[in-house]
Amino acid sequence: AEIQTRQEIADLNTEMTTWVASDKNVMVTELEAKGNRSAEFEVETWATNSESNIRPITAVNDDTSVTVTRSSENRHPDDPEAWISKAALSTTVIGADITEAASDMASGKGALNFTLQPNEKVYVVTAIGGGGRTYTNEGALWEAKTEPDAEAQELLGEVSSENAVQELNTERQNWWKNYWSASYVDFGTDDEKLNQIQKYYYGAQYILGSTVREGKKAPGLYGVWRVTDNPLWHGDYHLN
Repeated sequence: AEIQTRQEIADLNTEMTTWVASDKNVMVTELEAKGNRSAEFEVETWATNSESNIRPITAVNDDTSVTVTRSSENRHPDDPEAWISKAALSTTVIGADITEAASDMASGKGALNFTLQPNEKVYVVTAIGGGGRTYTNEGALWEAKTEPDAEAQELLGEVSSENAVQELNTERQNWWKNYWSASYVDFGTDDEKLNQIQKYYYGAQYILGSTVREGKKAPGLYGVWRVTDNPLWHGDYHLN
């Protein structure tokens, strides 16, 4: 359960591996330069708006991290049952000195600049906070909730070293090992129809493993991959 990327940027071969922790809202991108020279990189974290869907956004930074947030609109201000959702992203870089950290509140963007040394690996770590019911219709923080930006920053602080990243990665690999060891099907590859069923089985299992956790609310139609504020069918549940 990871994305492996090999690419050439400005005549520099780079390798990236991106993965998400198994039980924490943390995403890690391992970045390594292959070659004999260093390179300057900028990592940008952003919460965007479109002209048709303006949302409240923020962006702040300290010397080593940036945090951006995005909130939903309150479309029903007269409904006491209405609520507002807010999510936050906090990003830092482990394994390299940050040469510059900046943020732009108006655009909801933050940037971290660093030098990637040849054949050395850095870890771009992003923690996610918030989601779901964040504020009541009156703007008060929902019961037992934490401010999303504080939640993201606190979670980011728990992954402040290479050892902490490696522990998360080991936990992730063990989680998927146990997951795939729970069941299997083997229809072989001689019968194309059975082979298609087998591929579907493993694809569906992978989607479930990527989106569902015991004790958590099940995702809607688009799993955790909602890329618009207004998905078809509201991204809700269907039983047909």
